[in-house]
Amino acid sequence: MEELKKATINYFSEFMCESIKAFLMADELIQHANKLPEELDLEKYDYSISAGYHARYAFLTAANALESATNALILGMDISKSLYDDIEKLGTLLKFELFCILNNKKLDRDNLLYAKIKDVVRCRNEFVHPKPKDVDYQINENDDIEFLVTKTKTRNYPLYISLFEPAHVKLALGDILSFLAWIVFDICGYNLKDGSFLIGNKVVSTNADIYEAREKFGFDLRPFGISKDK
Repeated sequence: MEELKKATINYFSEFMCESIKAFLMADELIQHANKLPEELDLEKYDYSISAGYHARYAFLTAANALESATNALILGMDISKSLYDDIEKLGTLLKFELFCILNNKKLDRDNLLYAKIKDVVRCRNEFVHPKPKDVDYQINENDDIEFLVTKTKTRNYPLYISLFEPAHVKLALGDILSFLAWIVFDICGYNLKDGSFLIGNKVVSTNADIYEAREKFGFDLRPFGISKDK
């Protein structure tokens, strides 16, 4: 039998590339719906619903990418396995803060990027660990039901996944990439190659979708090892 070989899996790139692909599909559906005439309102509605499905999948996958990145960053530090095992149980934001401390840097909790990523983490926790709840609702001017749910403080995201729209997801994806770049490159001062290798657990992988997303939405691709000028 041939000798087994080992490969390093880059969960950040896998999750984030898949997330961006899903969101690009959502955006295409939205653009198609917007081009349909008003008399095809049912078809427009169907496209909008499908766009929401793809977008929400994109958000959950991007949230996994964020979690993968923070674990990879801690794993890349010169610490014992037993210490890593203890740190791995901490919350996502605490692990990012600890990564800064291990690099003799300080994470500024008052920075707007930190507030934005808190919203992402709160939504992710709410959506992945849902609990039954009663909510108030009202009938709006279009005779549609409007659920009055709790929203996050900074980005005003609804804490109910069915109300999480593609516009929310676009903000969240951009915030995740900007936050990672801020932590690794701006605060901790890693160069592009070393920092992206830390985020990707010694592996960096890309595809054409992330470049398309940068062109359309202005995403920061430094976590993929791509400079702002490239």
